[in-house]
Amino acid sequence: MTKNKGLSTRATPVIISPCNIVLGGGGMKGFGHCGFLQAAEELGIEYNHIFGISIGSVISTFYSNGYSTSDISEILYKEIADFRRHVLSQLFRWQSAKSLFQHLGIIDLKPLFTKMVDEYKLKPNDKLSIIASHWASRKPIRFTGTNYDLATAITASSAAPAFMQAVHYHQPGKTAMKLVDGGVHHPTTVDFCQGAAIVSRVGRVTRLPSERLSLLDLIIHTGEMLLVPILSCMQSDVSQKHLVVKSGRPDVATMTFGVSQNMCKKMIEYGYQIAKHDLTQAINAGHLSHA
Repeated sequence: MTKNKGLSTRATPVIISPCNIVLGGGGMKGFGHCGFLQAAEELGIEYNHIFGISIGSVISTFYSNGYSTSDISEILYKEIADFRRHVLSQLFRWQSAKSLFQHLGIIDLKPLFTKMVDEYKLKPNDKLSIIASHWASRKPIRFTGTNYDLATAITASSAAPAFMQAVHYHQPGKTAMKLVDGGVHHPTTVDFCQGAAIVSRVGRVTRLPSERLSLLDLIIHTGEMLLVPILSCMQSDVSQKHLVVKSGRPDVATMTFGVSQNMCKKMIEYGYQIAKHDLTQAINAGHLSHA
């Protein structure tokens, strides 16, 4: 197993379990989060609060609602298949320039997430925070506690601009705002963490695909590879006081929703192996205490 050079060996103060966990954005690469959570469980690392950004918000919601990592991975694959059909059915519909400008994207995710929340009986809870971004300022917006609409929060956190429609959100006593993907602020924001956190970062694609893709997915994959240097320069790194685990495969792009189920399993295994190595290393170095 190759050592993960992203592991911080200067994590101070020592992270004590139960702790904050952050699951970052990354679309299809989010299966790596399932492997990360599985490794953390096996090592006895517990959480007192879990923060989710984009796909991380979906997985965090299921996990904080008591779903196992194996259940989440199965549900995720099923829901992504439905998501792909939903996207393809809307992608080529004519949208006026005015409508596109108004919604900042083409695909309306709200019906999908409303159905998902209802079907799996998901609820907001005190251990969960979902992070979206304010479109105009790029500042993070946090949904936390138990008094908010969960489907709205997940939709906002996952609304990648230009592809997914923004959420028009109105807080009582405040001006209405457009909310978009939490990754617009930062794909692994730790802004709201009290103390140090363990961050599962699935990252961006940096290698060619290792399996055959459809023409559309191959174009998306290649496009993301070309954008990586630009997008990386726009994001600051996470503070050294946090433990960052790079749990995403480098040969899967965030928007290639047509990858095979076999690749999804490989992403879970990759996230598991990386997290098991990095978390064990942190425990042995005294940077992380576990149960």
